[in-house]
Amino acid sequence: MEACRAELTVAPADFVRRVFWAAEDSDGQVVGFAGLWPAVDGVAEVDPLYVEPTLQRGGVGRLLWFELEAHARATGAERIVLDSDPHAVGFYERVGCRVIGEAPSGSIPGRMLPRMEKVLT
Repeated sequence: MEACRAELTVAPADFVRRVFWAAEDSDGQVVGFAGLWPAVDGVAEVDPLYVEPTLQRGGVGRLLWFELEAHARATGAERIVLDSDPHAVGFYERVGCRVIGEAPSGSIPGRMLPRMEKVLT
């Protein structure tokens, strides 16, 4: 995770260009967040989607996904794309995505990430 800190850091300017959602626990602590780039030519891109590792497989990611997917649909996106951590492919497949290729990691030289998409139409 430390190697990816810069790539996953959200700066104030990012809130102007992307839509974000945060999931909080009952104590108000952020336990997950997701960002979505607006659709260009019908394609919206997820960047990032993160859930506190101790809470993964507990429904937080699914809730965030359904929010961003609903927003993508409502704003005219026909597809959602993302570069997945290899360990998260199963999650994305469960929400309807499929692997369509590979993309280089922005954090770890030489590492390739599964490129995934979900068709919304």
